[in-house]
Amino acid sequence: MNARIPVLVLAALCATFSFAQGKPVTCPVTRLDIPSAKVAVAKKVYKGKTYYFCTMNCKKCFDKNPKKYVK
Repeated sequence: MNARIPVLVLAALCATFSFAQGKPVTCPVTRLDIPSAKVAVAKKVYKGKTYYFCTMNCKKCFDKNPKKYVK
């Protein structure tokens, strides 16, 4: 086994964790938490508020009927 592989895996995990740092956001469609706006798949501004989505399908659903998902 290559001794460098665990080091590379650890480096990748650290990079992912530091990238995801920030305030968690919630997908308005699924109500699932997203670690930060930086890692959200998509975003949309609706009536002056920015919404973040966990999948492109969620954004498409929101685009079709935003009133359904906005309180």
